Amino acid sequence: FKSLFALVDRDGVMTQQAVAGVQRHIQAQGGVRSQTELDQVRRVFSLPMDSPEKYAGLVVLALVAVAALFNRQRVNRRRFWFFLGLLLASIALAGGLSNLWNANWTTFGALFGLPGVPGTVQFAALLAIAVAVAGLILFAKRKLTSQRKWIIAGVILAAFLFVPAFQLIALVPYFNDIRAPFVFYDLPAAFLLAMLAGFFVTDVLTTRIPQWVAGLAVLVLLDYWPYQRPMKDNGVPARTIANLQAAYGSLRTDPDWVKTYSFSGRYFHLLGPMYSGKPQVYEAFYNWQSPLGTGLLNQHVSGPLFNLLGARYLVFDKTDPGANRALLDQLRQAFRVQTENEDFAVFRNNHAHDYLTAYRRAYWHPGDLRESVPTVLSLAARDWPVVHDPAGDLERNFPNRPGQRVPLTDVQLTRVNHGTIRIAATTPEPCLAVIAESYYPFWHATVNGQPAEVRRVCTGLMGLNLPAGTHQIELRYQPPRSYLLAAGLSLIGFVTVLTVVLIRHRS
Repeated sequence: FKSLFALVDRDGVMTQQAVAGVQRHIQAQGGVRSQTELDQVRRVFSLPMDSPEKYAGLVVLALVAVAALFNRQRVNRRRFWFFLGLLLASIALAGGLSNLWNANWTTFGALFGLPGVPGTVQFAALLAIAVAVAGLILFAKRKLTSQRKWIIAGVILAAFLFVPAFQLIALVPYFNDIRAPFVFYDLPAAFLLAMLAGFFVTDVLTTRIPQWVAGLAVLVLLDYWPYQRPMKDNGVPARTIANLQAAYGSLRTDPDWVKTYSFSGRYFHLLGPMYSGKPQVYEAFYNWQSPLGTGLLNQHVSGPLFNLLGARYLVFDKTDPGANRALLDQLRQAFRVQTENEDFAVFRNNHAHDYLTAYRRAYWHPGDLRESVPTVLSLAARDWPVVHDPAGDLERNFPNRPGQRVPLTDVQLTRVNHGTIRIAATTPEPCLAVIAESYYPFWHATVNGQPAEVRRVCTGLMGLNLPAGTHQIELRYQPPRSYLLAAGLSLIGFVTVLTVVLIRHRS
């Protein structure tokens, strides 16, 4: 729905109005009042989408509909159905960990359940449902000419709507730990449909192929023309880049292993580690690529989250068109301004945990990992780390008393490369050391040269049990050899198939 809606919402006018209306309602009532309402707000806030191929996309959709519904003959039938299946699979995977029906039902529920959403957006949603139903009815009347076809179409439609495709992918080893589960990705559907259009060789189009191609090329050119800029012009003023570098550069004077957290809908935060020398607190290139635990934590953006992840500095991008000014005001009240210019504000969080923090006792959380974040953050604020496996001497009853940190001395941190970290530290008693680094199953540890178990702690961080004494710790990221072998075989297979196809094509 989001991808298709972008085709008719020129310049995102309607979706921006919906976001503004919901934002005013939330501010008027004093904030979000429930988890359900928060999920709905997220859905509405994620709707704005800039899709330059709007008019061309509508024409391609019409072209695909006509070719698929009104043809009498089709060449390359297998190729047609292969790419049509690929399109359906791509859309089904866009539902994330829910199925496509629930994903879209949640979006529609947000549009009609939240006050402040304009009637124009609600009307567009109803119109989308009407068009989808009309398309299915027309397809059934024209194509489902036998009972066998009805059965096949029904099974495909049910699987398309109700099978959680991404959950099936997540069953593949190692896939379940690489995605933030609340984020669903999307692409403009017109882009995928345009790929299909070249294979729709039917009696509807064969007599006018050159004209169709030329017309679409002109329409795409006109569609994209307002977006064209000189090659060296990225649309960002030189002043903004200079201010970005100055904001992050001001953090280099801090010698500690601390991290930054960025509030920005733009990709300026990707330059943060380069300019500041400080890593980010979660893998933010795309939320859906971040590890499962860190992705779960990032759903609950708050002071306890910043503290737990060691985010000493919070960077707010004032140049972001979707910047939340109310949030900026809240940050000003909660944190001290480290540095600020006309484009960026950097706040200092003095309560951020150290990169290595040790605790006397830990609590075992027996529940579902995906439901653990509120418990983890509330306990972390009272110095209670949460461990997600039952091994060891752990608190089994929910702790109501404050936890206790263990003071570490002679701490030395060295990052040899992206996959090797060395830590030297002395602890006066046995403890659980929590490392502000994203947990992933391929991290391995040694303590004084002996293998040690890396535990999942606080939903998305790493933990090590340490005895009293001076320790030399090494953390190394190393996927299993079978994983590397599979990747190599996959690459060899791809090259082999491509070579065979080229040879056959030449002959």
